[in-house]
Amino acid sequence: MSSVDTATVEAGTGTLAIAKEKQATSIVDTLKAMAAANGGSYKFVSQYMKVARKPGRMIFDEFVAMRLWDPTLYGSADIREFLGFYGMRDVFVATNFDFMAHGLMQNKIAANAILAEHGLPTIATAAFHSALGSKGPRKSSTPSELAEMLLERLDYPIFCKPLGGLQSLGTASFDSCDRIARTLLRQDGVVVNADAFAKEVHNAYGKDGYLIQPRLRPAPELAAVCGQRTGTVRVLTTLDEGVAKIIRACWKIPGGVNSADNYWRDGNLLADVNVETGAVGKPITGKGLTYRELDDHPDTGTRITGMTIPNWQAIRETALLGAEVMKDFGLVGWDMASNEDGPVIVEMNETPDFTLPQMAGRRGIYDADFADFVKRRQKQAVISKKAWAAEQKREFGTAFF
Repeated sequence: MSSVDTATVEAGTGTLAIAKEKQATSIVDTLKAMAAANGGSYKFVSQYMKVARKPGRMIFDEFVAMRLWDPTLYGSADIREFLGFYGMRDVFVATNFDFMAHGLMQNKIAANAILAEHGLPTIATAAFHSALGSKGPRKSSTPSELAEMLLERLDYPIFCKPLGGLQSLGTASFDSCDRIARTLLRQDGVVVNADAFAKEVHNAYGKDGYLIQPRLRPAPELAAVCGQRTGTVRVLTTLDEGVAKIIRACWKIPGGVNSADNYWRDGNLLADVNVETGAVGKPITGKGLTYRELDDHPDTGTRITGMTIPNWQAIRETALLGAEVMKDFGLVGWDMASNEDGPVIVEMNETPDFTLPQMAGRRGIYDADFADFVKRRQKQAVISKKAWAAEQKREFGTAFF
């Protein structure tokens, strides 16, 4: 049983999930399970206090969800190296301090244009919907124009997503369309009315923009695991004094009825990836009391543990070059697809959720090396701020802060 923060847009289809589901759990059952895992005691409280303080700044729900109370799960890992949401936010502020550049990263069209001009592989835009502006060959501005686009002018399969969306909210994946019946066939087999879907998109994202892209075709080794669904690899890069480095990687694996790979969706899996070799570790699914470790994909039975991400060295090279191109950011999370033709950058994130690599790798992100990197970026932020103020004073006779 689950509840949703915000209902899907009311337009007849309910196709777009625009809010994450909250799992309904019993606090009593949770505390009993936590105590049982600790020999019947409540010593996990002292463990929580270690991550509640800086640098972790973790709330109790995060502690439960990541199962940091389970002494059998994380072995000899130092629990103080795990970061919660507020600890992550501190890191993002310190490492990506040029806030004027954030708008570029958050606009998928603009970000893809920058990457493509540097020869990096990105996904083409098949169509774009926005209430702003007028109709064009690949642009719609009203629900009826969008329905026409979906039924008459696109090559399928397609993947649709909000221009500034996060965590796969508002996405949809379609295999084909039926022009006579005016329907769309969703990847999970559900038939959707095209006019109702177009209205739903317009109501939810008409002001901010909605992208339609060709759906990627995963490499055969990955298709054997989860079919024609794109499971991206989240690659975390740092740019430290001009040197790009990959520090963590994990594979987000679609499962169940999901076409999107985000781990919050029930049924999806997550696995650590060795940053040097691309070797895949033991996958996990669920959080807190529903957490499970697996070896095989539950849908296909294909072994995941021990496989290697195809095109891994090309993925590494692409992420490292991308980090150098996006030189205003000290930290970037790259969602990379291993496609039939090689790696493709699906998205990049200036505030990448560390929960994923921490859970997948069974160790915290804030180790000694990462802490030193954050300190260097903090010093660089001070230097950059002073340099900017001096430039403004030269140009205008005063600094604006």
